[in-house]
Amino acid sequence: MQVRNRYWTSSTLFLIVLLVIFGDRNAVTFPAEGPARVEVVIRNSAYEVQGKPLTPGVPAMIVLRNVDQVEHGFTSLFLQEVDVRVESGGSATLGKGIRGVHIAPGAEMRILFIPPRPGKFTFICDLHPQMKGEVLLLSIGAV
Repeated sequence: MQVRNRYWTSSTLFLIVLLVIFGDRNAVTFPAEGPARVEVVIRNSAYEVQGKPLTPGVPAMIVLRNVDQVEHGFTSLFLQEVDVRVESGGSATLGKGIRGVHIAPGAEMRILFIPPRPGKFTFICDLHPQMKGEVLLLSIGAV
């Protein structure tokens, strides 16, 4: 019985070490100094993007603030291809394939992800299709 307990303890410890070393390579994790940050303020039925371009492969956060008096959407095909963490009102949703979010008047929301490639991250309001915006995703060393 003692040999079986020792085997169980050794096996469990080995699995814990493997999880720490390799972990879930697809999980959205962020460095201690925090992710690169872009703020998108929704004002007068328009997106105001504030911040620098994001870098592919580097953790990123988009902070959405709706200062309008009506609900707006934030929808992008880009969000469907990456693992994201959406934080709002003290709760979080994680997943891949999220098409977008709706944000109530006066609310703030955070979308955390790791951009996979350079290019443009374009988005629209699915409730007001005339509202459009974009965030640039630049490779390291790009001007």
